[in-house]
Amino acid sequence: MTALAPLATLLILLLLEEAVVAGTARAASFADLFGSRLSLIRDAFATSVARSLPVTAASPGFVYTFDPATGAYERETAIAGQLYLERPDPVGKGRWNATLNYQRVDFDAFNGADIDTLHDVRSPIRDPTTGVPFTVPLLGLELATNEFTASATYGVTDDLDLNLTLPVLESKFRLRLRLDTPNNVTVPCQRAVCTFRDEALGTGDTFLRGRYRFFHGDWVHAAAGLVLRFPTGNEDNFQGGGVFEVAPLLYASTRRIPVGAGVHVQPYVNAGMNLDTGDVGQSEGRWGVGLDAGLRDRITLALAPPVPARGLG
Repeated sequence: MTALAPLATLLILLLLEEAVVAGTARAASFADLFGSRLSLIRDAFATSVARSLPVTAASPGFVYTFDPATGAYERETAIAGQLYLERPDPVGKGRWNATLNYQRVDFDAFNGADIDTLHDVRSPIRDPTTGVPFTVPLLGLELATNEFTASATYGVTDDLDLNLTLPVLESKFRLRLRLDTPNNVTVPCQRAVCTFRDEALGTGDTFLRGRYRFFHGDWVHAAAGLVLRFPTGNEDNFQGGGVFEVAPLLYASTRRIPVGAGVHVQPYVNAGMNLDTGDVGQSEGRWGVGLDAGLRDRITLALAPPVPARGLG
């Protein structure tokens, strides 16, 4: 518990700061910095960011069990598990698991292009309000997010557990913009690069996750998962998706496989569908594979190559 105390204190301070900021004047949201001219780019970027923010797995990485005989918590000797891939094995009936995580996420690409040097000069875009045509020689974006995640899992039965996860996000955003218009029309950021900066602190989308293990064989374990994503994050500050999403998933792994000299390996597979209830065409398939390796219950290595989502629309 000592190791969690600094993270818990930091999380509380962030929430208090958010409450104070809510009572004071704030600058425009990240989305407002784009203006009406770039609304399509803004909306596409906001959706991409919301779905790209990683959420750590509900499965505990390290498990400690209280030993009444010694009056201390002892770590269970098992491979630690993946950070983003789920295990098919629940925490166990009547057990609680609470975790606090921190990660920093820097966004550097959008649809395969460097977000700091985006541009569109091929054909004029028309302002949706005035109809004035313009091109975008430069649209440079920079978004860095400090993500603090609180998560709690409860074992309903030996085969079923439920998890509640809430991220708190501190985001810093910068927009560099230049527009070109006809000579008789003047707009801000014409012939010069304008730079806008803003910061935001708030909760992200809330996740309710369930997992039911339906197969527990000698070699393979499998579970059905269901993830509900509630739009509690601020979409205008790129901290939430703005829609309710449902994701049915399948989790599978083998048992620990000895490969010699005290080394064990364990592969994982996660696969499923992320259903957008606001726009079915924006739903997407998601899958991931990973491999854990343990050395004499002392060292654990986890490998999970990044796998892109498969869009439906």
